[in-house]
Amino acid sequence: MSLAAVHTRAVDALRRNEMDLLARLLADNPSLAHVPSEEGSYLIDRCACPSSTDPSHGGYAQALAMLLEAGADPDRPVVAGGQQTLRMAASVGHGAAVGLLIDRGARIDGDPNDLRSPLGEAIYWQQRAVVVPLLDAGGALRAQAVGSAPDGGTGDAPPSDRQAILNEAWIYAVHGGHVDTADYLLDRGAQIDAIEPTAWMPMRVSALHFAALRGDRSAIDYLLSRGADAALRDRQYSATPDGWAEYNGHPELADLIRAHARAKGDST
Repeated sequence: MSLAAVHTRAVDALRRNEMDLLARLLADNPSLAHVPSEEGSYLIDRCACPSSTDPSHGGYAQALAMLLEAGADPDRPVVAGGQQTLRMAASVGHGAAVGLLIDRGARIDGDPNDLRSPLGEAIYWQQRAVVVPLLDAGGALRAQAVGSAPDGGTGDAPPSDRQAILNEAWIYAVHGGHVDTADYLLDRGAQIDAIEPTAWMPMRVSALHFAALRGDRSAIDYLLSRGADAALRDRQYSATPDGWAEYNGHPELADLIRAHARAKGDST
């Protein structure tokens, strides 16, 4: 039987959750662990990121463990438009696969040629269940972690301190419009008034400064509702968020932020 035919049988076994058959095929054809099909797909990727048409069952994690044990590369290079396997697992919230790949030494920050890291992918797709494991393992963001950085800006290098990574992830979640993920990160220690340089805003400003600059009313409303400091001064120009809004042509938002700062000041 040709390797292509064996690969097809292995995919069918995976879909039917026939792990004994998959184990036999893998034992007889060890190259299944690291050789793609004729179409360029890898079994490890199918296990880490099942298609929406495949049934949902525990066999994917079991099969992934078998493939890794047989020598599958947890950091298979990005080829033919593909993605790092860990990034794929993070994008669909496949927690078991994320854990297995991390345990096997997958690069937590992903392929250096890929613009999105696994953590950025999890935040983008609001896969909260895998955000914390990736943070705990030291995952960081990179230039286009959530959405597109303007003009391809790169900002500073990804942070290595866990609190800084958590804070940066929070800022990206807010400005990507992912409120559920932002709340999730806040509840786990992200600092609402953190000043972290990002790919989008390499200057040292808070999320509220950034929202004010962009004229993002929804982000401003969210931040103020969660208790962001409307009178906080940035570390670049020592300006408050209302000043950033005013400077960039958003006077109505500047008034909103000032009113909030006054109200909070009167109540303290």
